[in-house]
Amino acid sequence: MNVEKERKKMGQALNSKSSHPKNTKKEQQLLNYWDRKFHDANSYYTAYLEPLVQRRYDRYYGTNKLYKSDGSVNRKGEPTPTVNNIVFEMIETQINNVIPAPKVTPRDYENQYLGRGLEGYLKMEMDRLNSQIDNDLAERETYIQGTVFYKTAWDSSQSTPKTDGEMDLEVYPIDSVRIQPGVDKMEDMEYIFTIELVSREKLATLYNMKIDDIPEHENYEDLAELITVYYFNDKGILSKFGWVKDIVIFNEESYLFRKFKHCTKCDEKVGYDVHECPVCYGTNFKFKASETETLKEDLIGFDPNPDGSPKFDDNGQVISDVVAKAGEEIKYYPINQLPFVVRRNISKKNSIYGISDADVLEENQAFMNKITTKITENLLKAGSVITKPKNVRIKNNDRTLKIANVNTRTEADMIAVKNLQANIQQDDIWVSRLYNMGRNSLGITDSFQGKRDPTAESGKAKEFAARQTGGRLQSKQRMKDAAYSNLYELMFKYLLAFCDEKRSFSKEDATGKVVEGHFYRYEFLETHPDTGELVYNDRFLFDVDNASQLSTDREALWKETMNNFKTGTFGDPTDPRTVKLYWNTMRQLGYPLADKTLNNLEEREDELPMELQRAIMQNPEILQQLQQML
Repeated sequence: MNVEKERKKMGQALNSKSSHPKNTKKEQQLLNYWDRKFHDANSYYTAYLEPLVQRRYDRYYGTNKLYKSDGSVNRKGEPTPTVNNIVFEMIETQINNVIPAPKVTPRDYENQYLGRGLEGYLKMEMDRLNSQIDNDLAERETYIQGTVFYKTAWDSSQSTPKTDGEMDLEVYPIDSVRIQPGVDKMEDMEYIFTIELVSREKLATLYNMKIDDIPEHENYEDLAELITVYYFNDKGILSKFGWVKDIVIFNEESYLFRKFKHCTKCDEKVGYDVHECPVCYGTNFKFKASETETLKEDLIGFDPNPDGSPKFDDNGQVISDVVAKAGEEIKYYPINQLPFVVRRNISKKNSIYGISDADVLEENQAFMNKITTKITENLLKAGSVITKPKNVRIKNNDRTLKIANVNTRTEADMIAVKNLQANIQQDDIWVSRLYNMGRNSLGITDSFQGKRDPTAESGKAKEFAARQTGGRLQSKQRMKDAAYSNLYELMFKYLLAFCDEKRSFSKEDATGKVVEGHFYRYEFLETHPDTGELVYNDRFLFDVDNASQLSTDREALWKETMNNFKTGTFGDPTDPRTVKLYWNTMRQLGYPLADKTLNNLEEREDELPMELQRAIMQNPEILQQLQQML
């Protein structure tokens, strides 16, 4: 693509007369600047990625197109339908719907309880966000396109009587994102674009605009193509700017700063629903970003035990101290990174994009399509030929019995049927080889697919073969784990910045009892050793709990737990406490009717053993003796 030509077209479009309201001078300058940047990023995408993106989707969904080496479609060649779609099969084989659970490790030992509380709350957040659907989309996009993007945000509109705002998580496919050209790491990126189709009515409502002022998309009625750029301004503050065609929709220079309503005359801070200033009675207001907040009440801190329980003094009083007093100003937690996390399929040198499985299998799929097309044609063209004397006539109709008049036995012997059948044995063998070569490229075996594996006859051998395949695919799993680790860290930062109230959640302790956990951002405040200023403690390491992925094979876990119980790993199998521990573990693993079994065991805890009950029934005087002893 000719970048200068595209810029000229873009400039003409921006300078042309429009019936829409004009942008302010500052908005127009920003629009001119970022629209040029967007065309540079889009030109890179169009030249290098767009042909690949469509080809990958074609291979995954199945196509009869033939592609040239430059990525264009070969329209002269005969179409080759996809009969055996190895790309689809291999990608679907690898889909893993398990969402890695967060694992939070504090750098300071005394913050163990904060790490556990944060870990539990992040698990609850992933359940609330319905992340299974997002993960299912991200899994396929990662294998098909090699890359997918996650975006986190704080949605203030999601409020309840107890909470103000909620975390939001979105998955962006590769064709909805335009990155800064030449940058191969997200942390080094200075800006990033997103492209979304958004309802014009929604934009008008959110940004107080008239719906007719928002340009409509050429192909979709009532929708607009919103281009958004996330960038760092001259002060290094994360900002957001969005536009539709030549109309600026929003310009948020301090995107993640809290914004409060102030009187334009006396600068008094007022509530969002106030329409008249209580100081100067002014009626004009503006929103100003604030880096600090004023505490409404005293913050009480205490020195906890590692399990989070408070310490008590000799008088039984909780050892506590006032961390900050009401009316004191403290800084909000600043977020200084783009709200995106990238997940790659297979790492690629000097590129933010990963390697696609569809690219790896493309040649195998193309050759398989050609050969299977040839096989199909040969089978369809096969048939029978009748030989007969030249002067003998046989009627060409559908009757079962046909009469041919012959003069001699020799003429009768000349009437015969010759079957024409193509030999497809070599073609069939080559298709199987292409299939196996493509599968071997990804490290997938029959055992991993659940097929019969002639090289692994026993159950143990099959398990070993599946584990070997899992080992070859560990790199892809590690890339997924790394993406979720970065995602959890980013979610934590948003919670520190925006989650004002204490958030409670339910969790199970070691005994299986449901207890209350909580996340409260003010608990992360501590005094800076050098400046004495209150700052947020974000010294936590984020990873994923690989053990959580074992829960996908519940039957194997049930079997392993039962074996551990029988062998005495839990304790004496005849001890009622051991039995209760075993069934509590089975309940946590989702074993059917484990809850009822546990309830029954708890009801029988106060009952005497059956042997003792029988002895008392046979000798009532024993009960009288026991009562006298008590």
